[in-house]
Amino acid sequence: MNNGEPTKLLSHLHDGWLETSSQTYLERCLEGCEADNLPILENPDTFAALSTLRIPIFAFMET
Repeated sequence: MNNGEPTKLLSHLHDGWLETSSQTYLERCLEGCEADNLPILENPDTFAALSTLRIPIFAFMET
């Protein structure tokens, strides 16, 4: 990001299998980021956040 190339792929695989750029990593993988609205990465026993949703959820998983 600091080099002005936020879309350039990182030199290591995220979670050992996912190629990602620094921008994508910051947007999706850090606590408090845009994608951190459900506790999926933490995988808790109870998803309390789901009980507050009042709209349908569309989700996808990258492979």
